[in-house]
Amino acid sequence: MLKKVVVAVFIIVFIMNSSYLADLVKADVSRLPGVKAGDWAMYDFTYDYSSNDPNMPMEPPQFEGLEYYRLEISSVVSTNVSYTMMVHYRNGTETTTYDWIDVSSGDPHNGAPWPGLVLAANLTAGEKTYLSKYSPTINTTKTGIYAGSRRQVNCVCISQSLTLSNQQQLFDERNLCWDKTSGLCATANETLAMKNREKAYTTMLNFRLTIVETNVWKSASTVPAEVIILSRVFNVRSDSRWVLAFIELSKDYKAIDVDGTSVMINNAVSITGKAVIIGKRWLLVRFNRSDVISDALSAMRQRRFTIVTLTVTGKFKDGSSFEGSDQILIIRPPKHSPHGT
Repeated sequence: MLKKVVVAVFIIVFIMNSSYLADLVKADVSRLPGVKAGDWAMYDFTYDYSSNDPNMPMEPPQFEGLEYYRLEISSVVSTNVSYTMMVHYRNGTETTTYDWIDVSSGDPHNGAPWPGLVLAANLTAGEKTYLSKYSPTINTTKTGIYAGSRRQVNCVCISQSLTLSNQQQLFDERNLCWDKTSGLCATANETLAMKNREKAYTTMLNFRLTIVETNVWKSASTVPAEVIILSRVFNVRSDSRWVLAFIELSKDYKAIDVDGTSVMINNAVSITGKAVIIGKRWLLVRFNRSDVISDALSAMRQRRFTIVTLTVTGKFKDGSSFEGSDQILIIRPPKHSPHGT
């Protein structure tokens, strides 16, 4: 029974498709929606599950085939926002649920321990998510990259613990962020841990919703980055194995948000190994030297000395991209010359 209850809690929190209706309360019209009918957002959905408990107090949720969510605003009347949440599965099937929220009072979520997917526009840190005594207060207003654009978001962190038995204790932490201007949910993250204090067993479950595309704001153009190729001169006959490059991201962009597997040179040579994060905005990456030289030789036309531009590109985990370039000198020695360095 406990397993079913816990899984049900997760599904309710992240899908947020409550079907009950509460009586409307008088709304504060100063809190108005920042969305309109026809606005939509797509969300990537991921989760992790791990347990060393042989009895598994939480069953792994059955979300293997789930690919993404799509929220669409159906109507906006005064402070009331109606919307649909479509769930798309990898086999092509879809399910759709309907919900609504009063962005002023919080109905129908005002009695629940979590806010809904939409808040009023232009709230800020220190304000309540809704005008209800049950609603949490916005902890921080910060800036980040969401759906390809730099946005200010309002964030709430809710944590609690519950003793379920003499041995089991449940820890629950939820982190939610909404775009400040529109009030649209940008991220929703919940981590739940079930710990057996007697036998030191731990079961962890984490859900993440991340906005990846929307018509509410435009994706920013490619973010410029500073690229430094460590070796400035390349001898075609050198036995060196790697091309090393430093990448410095623009201000307000973080190296930890980069998808390291996406980093390439000239859209032809992929990264080798893993990107090394140095500080907040620096990455050190390496490429197979022979692959880089082979790609660059196509521009040399048999000349002995050629300055070549190497352009390093990559993507952030939200799908937005960055780009930066540096120049190197490639030397092609005569065939009778000994190996270069």
